[in-house]
Amino acid sequence: MAGWIILFAAVCILFAATQFVFLPKIVTTLRYGAVKPRGRGRRIIKEVKGESIVYDAAPDVSHVIPQYLLSERNGEKLLVCKLDESVRSVDYDVALFDKNGKVFKVLNVREEVGRAGYAREIALPRKTEYVSLYLNAADGVCRGVGAPAGKIPKRRVVLYIAVFLAAVFLSVWLLRICIANLFGGLYGESFLHDSSQNAVVAVMWLAVTFLDVLFALIMFKVKNRTKKRRKSRAGN
Repeated sequence: MAGWIILFAAVCILFAATQFVFLPKIVTTLRYGAVKPRGRGRRIIKEVKGESIVYDAAPDVSHVIPQYLLSERNGEKLLVCKLDESVRSVDYDVALFDKNGKVFKVLNVREEVGRAGYAREIALPRKTEYVSLYLNAADGVCRGVGAPAGKIPKRRVVLYIAVFLAAVFLSVWLLRICIANLFGGLYGESFLHDSSQNAVVAVMWLAVTFLDVLFALIMFKVKNRTKKRRKSRAGN
């Protein structure tokens, strides 16, 4: 009995992780093409709790953001941008690179400047090795073209459908076996082979699969709309 309880709990955890951890991660993680860093490092500033690197921004950004500082303090990474002192509002994208030189995320920053000449500090993921800045607008006027837009590869869509169809079916099937052995008693064996119960399992599998695919399609659409809005904002 204890073994079935443990298996039942493990399957429930696996099913929950599949639905609420792995699925959202797969359908919300964008992939970016080959993107090269645009800033040029000028100097390293040694600090008691870390170090900072001062970068000159790319020419198409430098008239609004001439320099930026990538700082690491106590294991935390921060980005601080120096602005032209006349700028009162700014909209820019920050492409984050990992140690392999690949973009893993793009942040959009829009803010009203509180201190003339400086943007607010931005906390970055720890795996950020360096960044590139792409200007969208300043003081409500378009000043750039924005960052490269990511996409969800079609191959990942096919993989998602295959993996989750199998994972959901396996989870439902294992849950049925666990329930039959835990609560079926003398009728546990018949519960597993009852055609009406097979129909229930099939309906459950189809229902969960439908919801998963619907969620994936909604997220794909949301991501595409976000990409289109970014391009539209940069092009206005």
